[in-house]
Amino acid sequence: MRRIENLTSRQVAFSKHRRGLLKKAFELSMLCDAEIGLIVFSARGKLYKFASSRLSIHSAAQLAFTTGKLLKEADKEIGHQKTITSLSKSADGSHFLTGSSDKFAKRKESFGLLTVNRKLSAMNKLLMEENDWLQKQVSELVYQNGHMRQQVQNVCMLKLSLSYFLKCLSQKKCNVLV
Repeated sequence: MRRIENLTSRQVAFSKHRRGLLKKAFELSMLCDAEIGLIVFSARGKLYKFASSRLSIHSAAQLAFTTGKLLKEADKEIGHQKTITSLSKSADGSHFLTGSSDKFAKRKESFGLLTVNRKLSAMNKLLMEENDWLQKQVSELVYQNGHMRQQVQNVCMLKLSLSYFLKCLSQKKCNVLV
């Protein structure tokens, strides 16, 4: 298997395979009740994602792992660009590549950094969405906790009233209509 050289064919193949991959991820999550998280970046850095349910702690950890991999890729990309730049100059400082090649290397470096920046921005967006969702979950849990505390207090008061009533009945000192 090798890279498709024709840009249009490559984009069409990416689109078809991406849709197929997303469909297979959905089918796997439905058929096997599996938790699926899928992140795909296009050659231009556009993000495509799928999650079988809202991101969980495990998927957040996976996102952190993926972000770490992206940062390593960015470091490699920058290292490759520095190598290209340093190879474009000879030891005595004269250029053995033409000026247009040097400009090409700089443009390539710029494009590589832009792509990495897009990927990191997309990951940041995902993490911000996850953070927002988790904050909403915390608010909901705090509300539910307060509601349950009130119910526990009501039950305790009812239990106390019931025990007082039963004590009065056993001593026949209550003036309560039954």
